[in-house]
Amino acid sequence: MNSWQFDVVSWLYVISILVALAVSMEAWRMRAVRGAREFAILSSSVAVWCLGYLLGFFNSDLSWKLIFLRIEYAGIISSSYFWLVFIATYVDNEFLRKRRTLAALAIIPLVSFVLVLTITHQHIFYSHYGLWKVGDFVTLRKTYGAGFYVEAIYAYLLVAGGAFLLLHSVYQMPDRYRNQFVLIGVAILIILVPNFLYVMKTKIFGIYDPTPVSFAFAGIIFSFVIVKYRFLDVVPTAYRQVFKSVNSGIIVIDGREQILDMNPGAESILSCTSGWAVGKKLKDVCVECAGLADVLEDPEERKELQLGKEKRIYSVTLSPMNDSNGEPVGGILVLYDVTDLRNALDEIDTFAHSVAHDLKTPLSLLTGYSDLLSSDQLTPEERDEAVNVIRTYSAKMIDIVDELLILARVRREQGVAFTSIDMAKIVRSSVLRLERLAQEKKGKVYYPDNWPVALGYAPWIEEVWVNYLSNALKYGGPSPNVYLGCDEVGRQIKFWVKDNGPGLKEGEQHKLFREFSRLSSEENEPGHGLGLFIAGRIVSKLGGEVGVESEPGSGAKFYFTLPKACASSDLR
Repeated sequence: MNSWQFDVVSWLYVISILVALAVSMEAWRMRAVRGAREFAILSSSVAVWCLGYLLGFFNSDLSWKLIFLRIEYAGIISSSYFWLVFIATYVDNEFLRKRRTLAALAIIPLVSFVLVLTITHQHIFYSHYGLWKVGDFVTLRKTYGAGFYVEAIYAYLLVAGGAFLLLHSVYQMPDRYRNQFVLIGVAILIILVPNFLYVMKTKIFGIYDPTPVSFAFAGIIFSFVIVKYRFLDVVPTAYRQVFKSVNSGIIVIDGREQILDMNPGAESILSCTSGWAVGKKLKDVCVECAGLADVLEDPEERKELQLGKEKRIYSVTLSPMNDSNGEPVGGILVLYDVTDLRNALDEIDTFAHSVAHDLKTPLSLLTGYSDLLSSDQLTPEERDEAVNVIRTYSAKMIDIVDELLILARVRREQGVAFTSIDMAKIVRSSVLRLERLAQEKKGKVYYPDNWPVALGYAPWIEEVWVNYLSNALKYGGPSPNVYLGCDEVGRQIKFWVKDNGPGLKEGEQHKLFREFSRLSSEENEPGHGLGLFIAGRIVSKLGGEVGVESEPGSGAKFYFTLPKACASSDLR
């Protein structure tokens, strides 16, 4: 026992060991969190480093010093390596986490440790070593070799590289967590600076190596960061790429319903910044947030709320957050914008109701006249009349189904190829399709031979012309004269159909282009209110607009616009 030379300073290293072990145990308790397991191994390596230095430095026997020197270097080398492994795992650096990368990074540490194990048989790591008495202390005096400098420079690179990755990731976190940036930076400097001064053989710390003690102070800082900022609970994994880029609103809350963070999507929805909202209770951020707070009472129930200035509809879900022991520590509120979906569902409900109504009447008549045909008491004239009614209403049902199919195709198509349109050909085809209707109404259609070249999708544009022309022939007054034409307006071409009917009141114009919408003046004409609605959808898909210009007594002028091609041409 005479070989031991403990003094008051040795207690600092004992404290360093205890701090490192305490941090390691706390990190291991949180091992379910990504990076916590590696942080526990790192802290254990520091404890081994401190233990090896304590037992080696405060012993005067050369053989014991060499044994504990090997233990010390096992901690030194593994500390720098697992520091980078921890950082790579914590910030989720895909390249550094690859097995091939980790294996390559371990080559120099493994070779260095082999050199330390064999220092009595070669002079690569230490060119010379021996006992040296300084006052009452017997120390191990070493002359560094090339192997030592390679290992030292490599260790500094690992620590500096890991520090850069960590600080960069923490800096990308919200303001509430960004405050730990300074503390972590100080902890890293406390580790690097004293070690560098010791390696350079400055006399600032006398004969003692301050690095294990500096690790103890750094460990205390990290412990404070873990408790204060929940360093290992809040992982900055791909924060910019994932959290900030998600379009939906995301709000992170703690167990006291205080906001820990929110992404730009949530900032936009709630019209506030995360810097202002973080730390406040959810219900205190805005009036609508009281509804969000209600979601916390029943996490399994999906709620829909109107939020924001535009009063859009959001589906709100809560995903609970638990710690490694399964205890609740907060939750993640996700706000999905379902306004368009809700409108679409409402539209489908309207469609279903209207289609059912429009099909029910013809079907009822078909059923009644079918039963009537089975009677033997009908005269030939009555039988012919029944057949005509069945034929008429069957055709009406077919028209409804055809227009619904057209509407379905327009809705389903995400995009069509725009081409130059032979508008003269399309108009002639549309007029031909309505020839029978024109004869019935004793109407005439006038249109120019030359049309400017527009861009669009010919099959859809023909449906627009057919709808416009059929309306003009039906409601354009007795013996309607229907005029077709166009005007170039900037980069758009305005195509129009004008009739000489009674015209439309302003209130009636607002009802047009809505699904299943019919005017009172149209009740005596066959139809079901889908034509103009389909025309509006088609033109909207093609980048244009629809509208009507009319005054009572002066007819109506229905128009639609399409993008203009580069040149005009005679497309007769």
